[in-house]
Amino acid sequence: MLLSKATYNWGKHKDILLKEANTGSARNTKFQAFVQIKRNIHHNMSSFNESVGLGYLKTNAIEFVNYNKRQMSRIYPKGGRVDSSNYMPQIFWNAGCQMVSLNFQTPDLGMQLNQGKFEYNGACGYLLKPDFMRRADRMFDPFSETPVDGVIAATCSVQVFSGQFLSDKKIGTYVEVDMYGLPTDTIRKEFRTRMVMNNGLNPYYNEEPFVFRKKFLTIAEKRADQMRALGIETSDIADIPNENCKSDKKGKVSQVKTNVTPQSSSEMNATQNNVSESKHNSAIVNHVNIEDLKQMKTFIKLMKKQQKELNTLKKRHAKEHNAMQKSHCTQVDKMVAQHDKEKFTLEKLLEKAIKKRGENNCSELKKETAIKVEMLTTDHKEKVKDIVAQHTKEWSEMINCHSTEEQEMKDAHVTQQCELLRKLLASVQEQQTLQLKLIHERQSKEMKANQAKTSMENSKAISQDKSIKNKAERERRVRELNSSNTKKFLEERKRLAMKQAKELEQLQKSQREQLDKLEKFNEQAKDMQKMVKLEEDMDRRPATVV
Repeated sequence: MLLSKATYNWGKHKDILLKEANTGSARNTKFQAFVQIKRNIHHNMSSFNESVGLGYLKTNAIEFVNYNKRQMSRIYPKGGRVDSSNYMPQIFWNAGCQMVSLNFQTPDLGMQLNQGKFEYNGACGYLLKPDFMRRADRMFDPFSETPVDGVIAATCSVQVFSGQFLSDKKIGTYVEVDMYGLPTDTIRKEFRTRMVMNNGLNPYYNEEPFVFRKKFLTIAEKRADQMRALGIETSDIADIPNENCKSDKKGKVSQVKTNVTPQSSSEMNATQNNVSESKHNSAIVNHVNIEDLKQMKTFIKLMKKQQKELNTLKKRHAKEHNAMQKSHCTQVDKMVAQHDKEKFTLEKLLEKAIKKRGENNCSELKKETAIKVEMLTTDHKEKVKDIVAQHTKEWSEMINCHSTEEQEMKDAHVTQQCELLRKLLASVQEQQTLQLKLIHERQSKEMKANQAKTSMENSKAISQDKSIKNKAERERRVRELNSSNTKKFLEERKRLAMKQAKELEQLQKSQREQLDKLEKFNEQAKDMQKMVKLEEDMDRRPATVV
């Protein structure tokens, strides 16, 4: 039994961790509980048999992922696997387990997944975990059927064109395509090509692409069913006590004992005033978010244009793929036909000589013919090897060129989207500022009109006051009233100016926050595009039509 290549957590201490792993300084300790991680002893390493590991995944999946962020764990087969079969390693990789023990002498599905996973890193033996499985401030549930934060849901399209040199016999062949990953993304026994009869040499399938779409359904109550989707039976899962029972009960008791302090009347009035003020401000300033910007006609038009450009590019690439694939198949068919023709000619000449001269007189000719056929077959194999190498080079260069073109177009599209979102936000904010200024101007005009009306009404009331007999007294009363009104009106205008300044400040603050959110969103979109490009660059390798 050998250890598989480890999914190792490379961090800033990778040299120290690698040295510890090589020298055996990582101490194997018996697993007690997931609270071990709180002790901050990161060189402790625990081992689990597959059944116990599955039990912890079923009951404490998130805690298991967090445990593997800072400590190492090893998974080994249960003792009942006397036939040297292998369990499903993918489910433990999903939880961040660094080492899985597999029986390398058994080339079953588990070993195939192990081989395929570690071909992705150039077969160097280590893979860097995703960001959300390494950072302490991120949470990941390997059974969750909701989108992972920071990861854009995508589709995987696999198209099977043809096969080469599957068998030298005339047998029927077909290809099954399965996808393994998170339980919600795993699809088995669903996609299969048609059967090509009597051709094991170079069957031509040319199926429509098989499209694997990510699914988002419910939360982790269906973990056992999800394990079963990966081929794991319920009997293989050990029962593990739940560590959260006691804490849940304590939490319920503390909730029952919590008292609610009633608000005083003044506090309630202040709260109501704040609520009414916030409603008033929200009525003046219409907040806009990124989704609102994306729903604008200009942005939708850009997205449709970009999708059309990308579809046109993919159609051109598909035509070039089909043209090269047909050309390669034609070359191989001609080479095989030429070999069969030459071999048939030699056999016919020998057959004619035997009929003419007798079989006993053609022993030397038989030897010569056998030598020629052997040389012909050897030469044919060398030619096939050379042409396959040439086809591999041509196909790989074309695939790399197409991938580069597509990535460059997607990079340009992301840049265009970010620039347009900035322009749309700037335009919306300019309209918000203009709208607020118009509201303030109307408020100022209404206040001045009300003040003038109040002054005129007060002056009229004094002039009509019959109790005032003296003209000098009436003039004095008018002067006092005007002085009082002037002071009152100035205070009202001052309060209005302060209120308007506060509203303008709140609007500018809201606009700055909107701009910051947009810049973060744009940076995330560009980073995600860079990650996708980096992954595709890492995954590039010599390829041919298969």
